[in-house]
Amino acid sequence: MVVRELAGGWEGARAPVTVLRSGVYMAFDHGLYAGIAPGGGGQADGGGQADRGGQADRGGQADRGGQAGDGERPGDGTPPGPALEPALELWAHVLSRPEPGLALACAGRRDVGFDAGLPVPLRFRKPGGQLVPAAGSHVSALDDQHAYVRLPPGSDLAPGDLVCLGVSHPCTTFDKWRVIPVVDDGYHVIDAVHTFF
Repeated sequence: MVVRELAGGWEGARAPVTVLRSGVYMAFDHGLYAGIAPGGGGQADGGGQADRGGQADRGGQADRGGQAGDGERPGDGTPPGPALEPALELWAHVLSRPEPGLALACAGRRDVGFDAGLPVPLRFRKPGGQLVPAAGSHVSALDDQHAYVRLPPGSDLAPGDLVCLGVSHPCTTFDKWRVIPVVDDGYHVIDAVHTFF
């Protein structure tokens, strides 16, 4: 709608060149937009808690004010939208386990957007490549270079393991990286996206 309005009807003048800047059209997310987009389903992929001021419960389901999980917004007649899939992940090494139930990961405010919610742990990668769901885990805080990953009792996450984090609000993650690798389903790098912010 914005592009249509800006591109047409400039009486007596040339219409400006319209540039779409948003990152979510390209990468969707695991947080803010997953919880509000038609067809988004309001789910965080790994069962972790998205810390968005209480907007997600421990099962990863966003509190959408009673909205149905099929993408339809009850009461406004909006038809269900397509189911969109998140396409941006941030991988970070576990640096330490300073206390039971806590891991410090090497990703912070300089690496991931946090204006619309904290990153969501999706899965862990163990030595040897084994991927395990991050169920019951959530990021409770970020500082400049660290994520505070809260873990369920008995978690064997260890320094050197990798944490896959889903982002909330891709735009403010894109502007932190000049080059973003594109990977296939096996996590082999097949391309790169250059960002210009």
